[in-house]
Amino acid sequence: MKGMDAHLAELSKSIDPAILGQRLRNARVAAGLTQTEAAAGDASTAYISRIEAGQRRPDLKLLGHLAQRLGTTVEELLVGITRDQRAELRLELDYAELALSSGNPQDALTRTGAILNQLPDAGITELERPTRFLNAFALEAVGQLDDAILALEELTNQPPTDLDWMRGLIALSRCYREAGDLAMAINVGERASDTIEEQGLAGLNEAMQLTLTIAAAYFERGDTGHAVRLCKKTIKQAEKLDSPTARGSAYWNASVMFSRQGSLQEALSLARKAIAIFEQDFDARNLSRLRTELATMQLRLDPPEAVEAKAILEVASREMDWTSASPMPASPAQSRAWASPTPSVANEPATSAREIEDQD
Repeated sequence: MKGMDAHLAELSKSIDPAILGQRLRNARVAAGLTQTEAAAGDASTAYISRIEAGQRRPDLKLLGHLAQRLGTTVEELLVGITRDQRAELRLELDYAELALSSGNPQDALTRTGAILNQLPDAGITELERPTRFLNAFALEAVGQLDDAILALEELTNQPPTDLDWMRGLIALSRCYREAGDLAMAINVGERASDTIEEQGLAGLNEAMQLTLTIAAAYFERGDTGHAVRLCKKTIKQAEKLDSPTARGSAYWNASVMFSRQGSLQEALSLARKAIAIFEQDFDARNLSRLRTELATMQLRLDPPEAVEAKAILEVASREMDWTSASPMPASPAQSRAWASPTPSVANEPATSAREIEDQD
């Protein structure tokens, strides 16, 4: 409670007086009181008039008296919504995040849009910022890349440089790559690299995932050697920091790159390592797609590893049934659990277990 009081005291000193004045006037009119009745001896009628006109900013004590008389709260006057309304919006944001992670980006887009429409003019940073990021991620997931890029550019150009900022950069680079602008996809990471180092963020999973996303863009541009080196560098860093998520991501990205280059044995080795890590703590929907890609690699061998591929596809099929996942391998917009996999094997048709029965 003390923390809230301190927050309100600080906000009472910084809020735009025009916004506060309008809210106070609306509350007074709703209460059916004149300015004199609202003042009730705590301030002059002229002073209340100046507050409502946005010419004065009352101290917290006077604001408390006015709020009580008008049947509202200091928090509602300063923030624009009640504590209960804010809790409801925060719960709605949780539902939106769940919708996106469950593969329903359109629902996430609808929910985040509704939240943003309900936030007051002054905004609530702890709600507005994460909602805008999630809205941008949903725009990417439904394929509105231009809108997602515009939103993410604006968000990542503003402080603070926290985890949301990092995830925004990953998504921004991915959007540029999906839109075919590989130079900008690479530029995003290079532009942020100094800030990441200065802020001590280089050891975070998100920083390593950003590196892998940039590596994917390099690979798509044809700088395959540099892309693979970035993956190997990330693997070493992830192993040093004992980061399973980043290590599995690096294994997978490197695997897909080696697969496209035709180095299938090395690709398979890395893919198996990645899946072993992801099986420990990874959602079945995306894991099923990775298994499908692994099986596709096995069928490209000469001779193909048909028996093992069939068994893997049967497991993947069961996982897809559990989660209603698409049989297509994971695309960058569909998965945020790791840095976006390079769309190489993902461009090849998925193979079902029934299609390889004759190869047993």
